[in-house]
Amino acid sequence: MSLCYLPGIFHAVVLFLLAAAICLLVKMPLVQGAAILFAIIGSAAGGVLTRVGIRYFDLKKRMTVQIPTLR
Repeated sequence: MSLCYLPGIFHAVVLFLLAAAICLLVKMPLVQGAAILFAIIGSAAGGVLTRVGIRYFDLKKRMTVQIPTLR
C-alpha cells in the first residue's frame, strides 16, 4: 500500500474544505468564484508537485509500507 499520494490528497481536501467554508460564509459571488478557482489551481499544483517528488526523489519506494498477509 503506497502512502506517497497522501500529501497531495490531503492538500486537495484542505483546499476544497477552505473553499467550501468561504462559499458558505461569504455571500459575494466574486469571492466565492475566486476561492473555488484557488482551490482548483492549488490542488492541481499540489498534484503536480507530488508527482514530481515521487518521480525524481524516488519517494514511492521510500514511502511504501509492506503489510504482511496471514496465510
